[in-house]
Amino acid sequence: MRRFICPALVVLSAVFTSGCVFNIGGTVGRCCPDKAPPAAPKPEYQRAVEAVYPALVRLEVVRPEFRSGREVRGQTSGSGVIISPEGHIVTNHHVAGRATQVVAVLPDKEEVRARRIGTDPMTDICVLKLEGDRTYPYARWGDSSEVKVGDTVLAMGSPGALSQSVTAGIASNVDLVLPDFYRRVWVDDEDVGALVKWIAHDAAIFPGNSGGPLVNLEGEIVGINEIGLGLGAAIPANLARQVVDEILRRGQPERSQIGIVVQPMLEGLGRRSGVFVGGVLPDSPAEQGGLLPGDIILSYAGQSVTVRFAEDLPDLNRLIAATPVGDRVRVVVERDGEQKTLTLRTQLREPARAEQRELTHWGMAARDITETRARWMRRESTDGAVVTSLRSGGPAATAKPAISSGDIIIAVNGHPITSTQDLIRYTNRIVEGQDEQVPVLVDFERGRQRWLTLVKVGVEDLPTRVPEVRRAWLQASTQVLTADLAEALDLEGVTGVRLTEIFDGGNADRAGLQVGDIVTAVEGEAVRAVRPEDDDVFPAMIRRLRVGAEAAFSVIRDGEEKEIAVELVRSPMAPREMERFRRMDFGFSARDISEEDMRRRRLEEDAAGPVITDIESGSLAEVGGLRSGDIVLRIDGRPVPTIAELKNIMADIEAEEPDRLVFFVRRGIITVFVEMETPWTEDEEGT
Repeated sequence: MRRFICPALVVLSAVFTSGCVFNIGGTVGRCCPDKAPPAAPKPEYQRAVEAVYPALVRLEVVRPEFRSGREVRGQTSGSGVIISPEGHIVTNHHVAGRATQVVAVLPDKEEVRARRIGTDPMTDICVLKLEGDRTYPYARWGDSSEVKVGDTVLAMGSPGALSQSVTAGIASNVDLVLPDFYRRVWVDDEDVGALVKWIAHDAAIFPGNSGGPLVNLEGEIVGINEIGLGLGAAIPANLARQVVDEILRRGQPERSQIGIVVQPMLEGLGRRSGVFVGGVLPDSPAEQGGLLPGDIILSYAGQSVTVRFAEDLPDLNRLIAATPVGDRVRVVVERDGEQKTLTLRTQLREPARAEQRELTHWGMAARDITETRARWMRRESTDGAVVTSLRSGGPAATAKPAISSGDIIIAVNGHPITSTQDLIRYTNRIVEGQDEQVPVLVDFERGRQRWLTLVKVGVEDLPTRVPEVRRAWLQASTQVLTADLAEALDLEGVTGVRLTEIFDGGNADRAGLQVGDIVTAVEGEAVRAVRPEDDDVFPAMIRRLRVGAEAAFSVIRDGEEKEIAVELVRSPMAPREMERFRRMDFGFSARDISEEDMRRRRLEEDAAGPVITDIESGSLAEVGGLRSGDIVLRIDGRPVPTIAELKNIMADIEAEEPDRLVFFVRRGIITVFVEMETPWTEDEEGT
């Protein structure tokens, strides 16, 4: 679509942006008559930028996503800030908390790999560490409790995955909470707002700023940017630093819970102090300690508590969470006008959601049942594996009755399933050494019902390629001589095919056929091809003849008719007939080079190596940069001349379980190295 720009607007634009005199309707004026040059950066801004900018990093992240029963890789980016000379980075959990690969781009454009130390979805904080034994520039923490509304703040990060940048604004709100009618901030099924009261600010932030620091004019980190709501919102530095310290000390924060639902004080109660208990979870410390809905908590562990407004809830939640796990806590409540002292024993608060795992042999993804999830499901146990998604046409989806998302697998062949890992281990025992899928009896829960089904587990091999009978073949390519084309060539009424390619050194070449020849008959039989869809008429005529026979071709060349004898050869194996090798865990399929590949791609006669035929979306191969059509020459330095050798090498690699593989491939007229993760890559927290 062409855009129309009014010439007058162009002129006016030029005038108004040039600072020149202008004349409109007889009125003379001057645009920006005394326009000053751009002001120099404010010194206080500059000091803050110089203190933090060298520690600002852009994070390029690969993380798993689960779709249709498959684990695929997604690529994203975010921001972070180095907080120690050893290279520790703080960022958001939603940026790198589930990453399998992280590369940090430093301000000088150097790229350094980073590994995850620990992560906390409840506060959306993640800690990484740069690889290598060296010293890095780092930024210092500030006291976020000293930030006041109206204070100048700087937001630093990498918006839109671009280079590090800085924007300025003011603190707009220092205890921002999101009301229930607004969108909540959920990360891995955790309500971040249960613990976090954000610092809101109007410094411009965009996607990609997540995890970057909010900085005061002293050059100190006072927040970690997390969300944009028109206003930006940052996790206060005091909370972020506390979480970071716990991660560095023990790998992840440890929090207590007592199992209550609290809400701001009801107006009708006429109270200005205390905490109103809206609900008590079954079998929780609160229920066991005698706490009841409607109670008003006056103090917790000797500390007076009050929740009058939504802004007060995170303070109470943090107080309870900070109690040592297993401590006996005195809670003073008011019930029916009387005060009572109860004793509760806190318990560990586990994550709300377990990580998903792909079960290739089942064609599905599943996760464990956490204590929190079990309580909401009113289950007495966390045993089992919850199905989260299924691959269409996979073993679980085609069982009768089929397994569905949300079902809980509790037993296989009578073997109790306690977790997703247990299901994976037991499945591996079943399919080990099996060339075909193995039927297993599956016991699963669907709501309050218990079902049985039969599932054929195992990876279904690619369909066996049955070679076609090798028949007679002309080593040339053709196009149908349509009526319009014949008329244009002054051959009106003639039917046949036109030769478009003669294969070098082939039987057509040796017989003297040429590009442009019109073949009208073979062995005296007319070639009755007149429409584009008749493209198989001529090859079918050739296939009916005997391999090795000398066939007479009637051709028209430059208006003259000729008779040319051609010795027919046996047709080669077509690419569709060739054996394919598939690695579902890497997400690629391959086959040997065919004669058609050699011809179409003009490869050398000694060209060798498997051709990549398919790359699955989101797979390790795709994320690593392998492409369909690549010819694999070497893997980790080992030559790969054939598909058989590719199988052997991949089997050896599976036994070795390296973290990364390097494929050396031919791509068109160039060669490239492709590095990819492996399914065995570990990025354990605390390792």
